[in-house]
Amino acid sequence: MAVTGTVGLAALTILVANSTWTQSLAAMVPIFSRLSANPAVSDAEVVFEVVTGTAVVTAAFVPLYKPRSRRILDTITLSVRRLALAVTVLATIGYFDYTFRLPRLTLLVVAPILLVGLPAWLAALRRRSADVASRAVAVGAAPDQRATIAVSPEPSAVGCVPPPTVTRACAGRTA
Repeated sequence: MAVTGTVGLAALTILVANSTWTQSLAAMVPIFSRLSANPAVSDAEVVFEVVTGTAVVTAAFVPLYKPRSRRILDTITLSVRRLALAVTVLATIGYFDYTFRLPRLTLLVVAPILLVGLPAWLAALRRRSADVASRAVAVGAAPDQRATIAVSPEPSAVGCVPPPTVTRACAGRTA
């Protein structure tokens, strides 16, 4: 789900940002007016630019596709870092005059849109379930109590935490 959303959002953003209407609108910003607005003219060029940009963004976000429990703020921070990496790689590709690179104006339009869209998408996917309050963790070493909690229907057991073991050598010491 995360890969599909990332690919779709990146491809759609690059398509929209590479249109002549969007680039003429972006060129109204004084600092952007110095950049050449050269959107792709042929369909093959558009396809190659979208594939190149989408491949770089998708590859940069690979660590976020693994299902790990992260806080939402950690997901947002990691996705912003990964987007900075993707934009840097896309700018580097343009620096080396790759034939189907993203124009600088397109890259400057794509970056803020993805900066908002991708972290929001990934944070929405990482939301915790609504029944967080009805889950339990069994604490203790008594196997019969843990077994009772594990088979009971309410609340559902997430796991167990056994107490730390104390050795005889450490039991006699005081702090």
